[in-house]
Amino acid sequence: WGKLRLITTVKGKVDEIRRGVRFEELTRTFQDAVRVTRRLHTRYLCIDSLCIIQDDEDDYLREAAKMAEVYRDAHLTIAATASSDG
Repeated sequence: WGKLRLITTVKGKVDEIRRGVRFEELTRTFQDAVRVTRRLHTRYLCIDSLCIIQDDEDDYLREAAKMAEVYRDAHLTIAATASSDG
């Protein structure tokens, strides 16, 4: 994930993440996704590592089961397939 620390949602940080993540804490790739979302006046952005609790198998299974629906209903899907910084 490059030199930046990738922020993820884990059980012990759910409340902290829900309160918000400072833009500057995000990797450049995530910052770019936020910028694109804002420019398109899109209300929601789902980033798997933030929206799914990474160390909770039940949450993963529940959310993974919804992914086809999420992508199907998405206005736009952004994929960072070769980012060097997360």
